[in-house]
Amino acid sequence: MSTQTNLSAQGLSIAVVGGGTMGVGIVYVYAAVGFNVWLVEPDDERAKVVRRTLADVSLAGVKRGKLSEAQARRVVESVQRRTSIAEMPEGFATPEAAEAYFRSVLAPFGELSDAQWSHLTRHGVAWDAAAGHFKLLCDPGIARAFRVPWFYSLNLWKYWEAIPGPVQVLHGAGSDLLTFELSAEMAARNRNVSVVHFAECGHAPPLMEARQIDPVVAFLQEGRR
Repeated sequence: MSTQTNLSAQGLSIAVVGGGTMGVGIVYVYAAVGFNVWLVEPDDERAKVVRRTLADVSLAGVKRGKLSEAQARRVVESVQRRTSIAEMPEGFATPEAAEAYFRSVLAPFGELSDAQWSHLTRHGVAWDAAAGHFKLLCDPGIARAFRVPWFYSLNLWKYWEAIPGPVQVLHGAGSDLLTFELSAEMAARNRNVSVVHFAECGHAPPLMEARQIDPVVAFLQEGRR
C-alpha cells in the first residue's frame, strides 16, 4: 500500500500487534492514510522506541515529499492505545501538572471548559503524604490487561441479546472502540436497546453537559413509570 493511495479511512480502525520493524511500517502506512491505529506493544522500552521511530520516519517522509505535514502529525497522533505502563505517571508534584496530564490523555472526551477540566482533576487525584505527590485515583495495573501476549475471540452476543430490561447505549462519534456499525448491531440484536450518539466526542462521553446528561435523565425517568 502506498501512502499516496486514495483509500478513504475515515472512522476506520486497525490493531497492530508488536512494535517491531514490520509493525512500525504498518502503523506508518495506515496512519498516513487516515486510519485510527492501535499499537499493542507489551514491552515498555520498545513502546518508547516505536514512538520516536514514528516521529523520525514521518519527518523524513515530509522532507522527501512523501507525506504532508498533516499526514506526518497523523502518523504519530493516530496511535490510540498503547500498552506502555511507563506512560502512566506514578504521581504529580502539583494539581496543575495532573490537569495537564488529564487534558492530554482525555482529549477524546471532547471540548471541555476549564472548570470541567478542574473538576476532573480534583476528583482524579489525591495527595499521598507518604509518597510526597498527588497520586492517580485509579489502578495503574489496569493497563496490564493489554500486556497479555495472546488475545482470544469472545462472542458475547448471546448475553447481550438476553438482557430483558431497557438499555441505553451512549456512543461517542469519535470512539475508536464502539463504531457506528457496532452500536447499530447492538440495537438490532436487542429490541430493548436505544442508542444516543454524541458528536465531537470520543469513546467515553463525560456527561458534564446538559446535552449529554438530559438523554440519560429522560431514560431513567421513563424507566420509573
